[in-house]
Amino acid sequence: MTCSTSTAAILLLDVHARQLVATAAKGLEEEVRQGFRVSVGGGFAGRIALARHRSSSRT
Repeated sequence: MTCSTSTAAILLLDVHARQLVATAAKGLEEEVRQGFRVSVGGGFAGRIALARHRSSSRT
């Protein structure tokens, strides 16, 4: 199965700032150039990161 998309982004965790940082993108290049960040727990990606952090800290 293949999937077609016009936008995608790679967000890496800045552990000290507790933020996800856009480091690469397709269709969102300007956001990467502007240093787009989202707080862990904020927005869709931030909520996923928070949930993953909570589940990994339980083990």
